[in-house]
Formats: sequence, C-alpha cells, structure tokens
Amino acid sequence: MITINVMSGDTDTCSVHLDGAEQLINHMSIRKFKFSRKARALHRIYLYLRVLYESTATRTRTGAASRFSPSLSSHRAMGPHPTSLPQRLFLESEDSPSSMMPMEISSTITQEPVTEMAAYECIYGIPQSLLLLLKDAIEIIDMVDIERKKTDSATLSESLGSLCDKLENEILDWPLEERLAWCQEANKGMSAEIIHHQTRAFHNALIIYFSQNVRLLGYRYLRQYVHTILDSIEAIEKIKAETKILAAPLFWPAFIGATEAFEPSLQERFKQWYNNVSVYGIEAVRTGIQVVHEVWRRGPATNKRVKSSWRSIVESNGDSLMLT
Repeated sequence: MITINVMSGDTDTCSVHLDGAEQLINHMSIRKFKFSRKARALHRIYLYLRVLYESTATRTRTGAASRFSPSLSSHRAMGPHPTSLPQRLFLESEDSPSSMMPMEISSTITQEPVTEMAAYECIYGIPQSLLLLLKDAIEIIDMVDIERKKTDSATLSESLGSLCDKLENEILDWPLEERLAWCQEANKGMSAEIIHHQTRAFHNALIIYFSQNVRLLGYRYLRQYVHTILDSIEAIEKIKAETKILAAPLFWPAFIGATEAFEPSLQERFKQWYNNVSVYGIEAVRTGIQVVHEVWRRGPATNKRVKSSWRSIVESNGDSLMLT
C-alpha cells in the first residue's frame, strides 16, 4: 500500500504533515532526474491530500500571493510570482503519463501503458485534472474574498470576473464521461463502478463549491447537483455493502452537497448516509457533520452574505477539517 499519513489523531496537525511531505518531495526533486512509479503515486496522493485540506482550510497567508507553494500555484493566481520555478516540478498541469516527471523530460521516453498509469491518474477515484480544477477554484475564491473584503461588496471587478468566468466554464465543461471512460479502461468490475460514482460526485461537488463561494447562488439553483452527489455516494456504499468491501468513503463531496441541502427529504438522506459510514470509526470532526448540522440549523443564507455559510462557521469556530 502506497500512502501518506497526514494525521496524528488531531486534524490541527494536518498542515504540518503536508508541509513536511512537500519539503521532502521538493528535496528529492532536486537530487533525482527520474521518479519511480511509486514516487509518482506518492506525488499524486500528496496533491490529493493538499488540495482537499486547503479546500476547507481558513486562509492564513496575508497579501494576494497564492496559499499554495510555487510548484503548485496556478497561473491564474494574482500577486507576486517567483521569477523562476524549481527546475524539477513534480506536477504538470495535465493528465498524462508524464505528469509526474520533470517537465524537461520527453513524454515519449516516459510513456507508460494506460493500465499502469490509471492508478496515479485516478487516486481514490479522482482524476488529476479534476483535482487541479479544485485547486484553481480555491485560489480564485481566495482572490474573490480579498476583493470583497476591500470593497465590502459582492460585485467583482471586470478582470477578476473574467477569471471567474473562465474557470467556471472549465468546471462546467469538464468532460466527465470522457474522463470516466479513460479511468475505467484499467479498472473492471466493482472498482470501475466505484470510480464512476466517485468522480461524478466529486465533479458535481466542485460545481457547488465554486457556485456557493463565487456566484453566491441560492440552494434551489444547486439542487440538481446535490441530488447527483447523493445518488452517487449512496450507490458507492451499496456496492461496498454488497461486495463486502471495507473502505472509508471520501467525505468531501458529501460535505459540500450537504451544506446546500435544506429540504427535509435531502437532509434525511444525508443523515442516513453519515450514519451508514459511521461504521468506519471516523471522528465527527473529520467528516464535517458538526458543521453541516450548524448550517442546517441556521437555514438558507441571506442575500447579504459574501461567502458560503459553512465557511463562515469554519472560520468563526476555528475548525480544521480533513475531508478525505
């Protein structure tokens, strides 16, 4: 099993462990010319953990610089950029067999069969390109927050609005069915079904994540995406129950979907799902269920808000979530 552990019983330590993992990756990237398949898998897992953590973490960095390190920050990010990036980036911006190799190495040299690379492209059922869209959304939301705090208005400047429009189109137009087919080429049976539902749930959660934090859309406009998330996460648990697979779920899509579920019928389904997955023994602080219940207690947000309800709650409570 190739993995990275970022917890020591307390979610407050996640950022410390992630920083340590990134320092190790950067150090080895300077020394090594080529990464093994295991190393590339670890890089993907790091990306997955870092992005999922940052998606719910309160921004602590001051100024307009990206919260991500130069090797991960987006070309969209505003503020100062380093004059030169590290020579050996451990991440490229596209899903490709060479995406974990130094950028100067030709992909024709490092080409690997789809069956071997699928394990890296779809870490925990999430393609890298979808994770990178979430990372871009995190950075855009940071930029939106900074501007709204300065202007005390939900209206965005033309330049930032243009960036938001571009990213929104990329998220909405992300080729879900095409990417599902690509990942499923190397995965058959129940594994393929789980990847199918996991990716669909994650994509719809990403649409909600962007919409609730940038567009400030009301929950009624997001209902169809909430339904899709519920259908997918319920299907995953059904598959695992029928095949006796014991594996904890990915909580991020469920959490994002639940924060926009204000109809009693949808809330009951989410409650049942959280109850079903409680058998895995994951602490409530990690699942985000406490934040979800507070969102439901407060009810739908008003038109005067400048950020999503759950983010306001997380920031005011000082919560640290790790929804992996």
